[in-house]
Formats: sequence, structure tokens, C-alpha cells
Amino acid sequence: MEMLEEIVYENQILTQNEKLVNIWLIILKSNFLYFNGEFYQQIQGVAMGAACAPTYANLVLAKWEEKYLLHSEFKTCWTLYRRFLDNVVIFWTAGIEKFEEFMTYMSSTTNFFKFTYKISDTNLQYLDIEVYKVGDKI
Repeated sequence: MEMLEEIVYENQILTQNEKLVNIWLIILKSNFLYFNGEFYQQIQGVAMGAACAPTYANLVLAKWEEKYLLHSEFKTCWTLYRRFLDNVVIFWTAGIEKFEEFMTYMSSTTNFFKFTYKISDTNLQYLDIEVYKVGDKI
């Protein structure tokens, strides 16, 4: 830990935010795995199971939502939008054509997210729960 602090704090001109970014970069660029007698460095994404992965996902997705989603023309097309890490549930009200337009828009905003979806008028599975629609009640 002392060596990490030395690396990050050796240039005292850095602001606290810059120091934090440097720490994140060190962590995110230091993902290695051992397979079949060889060491490999992961060069894209965050290692599965890394302690920082959920925090990193939340930070990146929150910024992406703010920039592209929550202020978009599509915000009026749903009655509920919730996210946990990289799992999203949307109660959509604007019809299938508008939803397909929305999915095209979302895909055009990023090259590092891949979106999958399931459409249902009667139920949905989100994380470990299943929600049913009975009449006009959920």
C-alpha cells in the first residue's frame, strides 16, 4: 500500500480528484490472470469478481444515464426506470416502434455497453424477483 501511495502522491501538484483518477487507473489496468502456465493481462473491461467492479460499474453507468438517457426525448416514454449495477427495468408506455427507436438510440451512444431486452405485457423478471401484471395492477 505504501508503494501505491508513493506512486500516486509523488507529484503533489495533483488535485485530490486527479489522485483518485490515478488510483482508479492503476487498479483498472492491473488485471492479470494465470491460465495454463502463462500470465495474461486483461486489456479491456474490469475483471469479474474484482472488488472495485460494482463501484466502477455504478460510476460509469450513472454518468452514461445522466448524459444520454435521463435527459433524452425518451424520458417521457416510461413510467418507471430503475437500475441496479448494469441491470435495468423500464415500464414503457410509448409502444413497440418507439421502444425499438429507443434501443437503436441507446446502442448508438456507446461502444462498450451491449443491450439486451425482453418485452412482456404480463410479467417481468428483474434480478431475483418476478413481477406480474394482473388487470391494471402490478
